[in-house]
Amino acid sequence: MRRSILTVSFAAFALLASAQERQIKVVDTPQMKAKAAERTELVHRTVNLSESQRTQVLDAFLEVERYNDALRQRFEGQPPEVVQGDMVGQYKVMDEMLEKRLNTVLTEEQLKLWHEAAR
Repeated sequence: MRRSILTVSFAAFALLASAQERQIKVVDTPQMKAKAAERTELVHRTVNLSESQRTQVLDAFLEVERYNDALRQRFEGQPPEVVQGDMVGQYKVMDEMLEKRLNTVLTEEQLKLWHEAAR
């Protein structure tokens, strides 16, 4: 029992040490910008955004894209089962990030329209 605890502790320490060595650097790629713009356009077609709102919604989607890229880098080299297991919670975090930003940008009527369309 003691040996297995030491083995698990060593493995966890080695994993943490290797994770700290890896630098995560997120750079906006054309694909990230295109995906954010496409999603912003979907929101605009649904709720008719003002130019100011459009910019803020685009920023919100870019923030989600950056977070997703950081996760992709963090999970690089991990077994698919680990990634899939962790991503369930991460998708929820990204949804909450976006919802929080949209709640500050959209009017009540726009939010209502957006939620109805998202059903």
